[in-house]
This record gives sequence, C-alpha cells and structure tokens, in this order.
Amino acid sequence: MVRVLVIILGVLAVGVAVVGLVARYVPIRNDGLLVVAAASPYLMAAGPVGVILLGLGRLGVPTALAVCLCVVIVGVQLPPLRRPRDKWAAHRCCPGDERESPLRTG
Repeated sequence: MVRVLVIILGVLAVGVAVVGLVARYVPIRNDGLLVVAAASPYLMAAGPVGVILLGLGRLGVPTALAVCLCVVIVGVQLPPLRRPRDKWAAHRCCPGDERESPLRTG
C-alpha cells in the first residue's frame, strides 16, 4: 500500500515538473499561463523529488525517464547561472555606471 502511494506521488511530481518545463516554451495568452510560466522554475524542482520517489517505488524505466527529465531541466536552468565570458558583458548597457570606472578597477 505504501509502495503504491509512493509511486503515485512520484508520478505526480514528475508530471508537475513536465508542466513546469513545458510552461517555459508555451506562448502566454492569459493570466493563468503567465502565473504558471512565472512559477516554472519552482515547478521543475519537483523533478528530483519524483526521481527519488520513483526510485523508492522500485520502478526502473519510469525512474530512468525521470532522470532524463532532470538532466533536461538542469540543461534548461543552468545557462542563466553561468558567468559571462567577458566580465563587463553584464554592464555594457550602462556606460556611465561607476562599476566601469577605471579608478575602481585599477
């Protein structure tokens, strides 16, 4: 009974993660889609939870598919977290900004 409950919760968690992933790429047509798109990073956080729950439920193929989903989620979420190659690339929009001052950078 507990195993069935864990499997159901794992499938629901993976489903929430899929909704979060798809919401990033769906055109926003109303307020509901806007809310879901804004919450998509938090919805995608359910993916690893689903992997753990499906692993505890001892399901091999669904767990492997959930791991693949998590790899895709990390690939989607990771690029905004990487540093730009040029250390001033993020500040080029504001040329008068004091962060670009030669006095501060030496």
